Amino acid sequence: MNIAEIRKKKKLKENTKKVTIEEEKVKEPQLDNTLPVPQNQEPLPKETLVTDENISFIDEDVFYATINRAIEVKEQREFLCFLLGDEEYAINIGLTKEVLKYREITEVPKTSEIILGIVAIRGEMIPVFDIAKLLGVEERFCYKKGKKLILLQINGESLCIVVDKVTMIRKISEDEIEPPPMNLNLTKQEFISGLTLIDGKMLRILDIEHMLSY
Repeated sequence: MNIAEIRKKKKLKENTKKVTIEEEKVKEPQLDNTLPVPQNQEPLPKETLVTDENISFIDEDVFYATINRAIEVKEQREFLCFLLGDEEYAINIGLTKEVLKYREITEVPKTSEIILGIVAIRGEMIPVFDIAKLLGVEERFCYKKGKKLILLQINGESLCIVVDKVTMIRKISEDEIEPPPMNLNLTKQEFISGLTLIDGKMLRILDIEHMLSY
């Protein structure tokens, strides 16, 4: 066998091997790494698309105004308001147990001049205080049937005060209450914790706990 035949045989062998490899490639399954594209795909609903147009931003001024109103409501306090003569006063309603019709008061000798006596309320004898004297309210004409007794609970003890007329329960914010002016007489200033204007009229807020421990 000469060299030409050897080369021819080698080339034929290489060509046969190449054909075999190509046939094997054809037999192998072809992997498709792409996902199928759905047909007739419907667009997403408009409301699910997030754009600048449908994002709502609250105005900064509105936000802080809302917060301030919430704080103001939170700081409101309730007061029971009443008249002594022509002046209107208020006390913390949290100390008030009941408003009662005026009834006869039994005098008790050798007691303080601001204690009018005692009244029986559901079998309990309750002392009655005349806070008008402490406040220096001048003598006023008032029918007894117009007066009221306000039953209070202070430091675990029950007691009553006499007023000429109960007006209403008011809600007042802390920022509406001003300290009493220095020109009040010493006694009044000591017992008044704050002042506020209601419909152009002065409302005096009493420190009733301090008054009745006087």
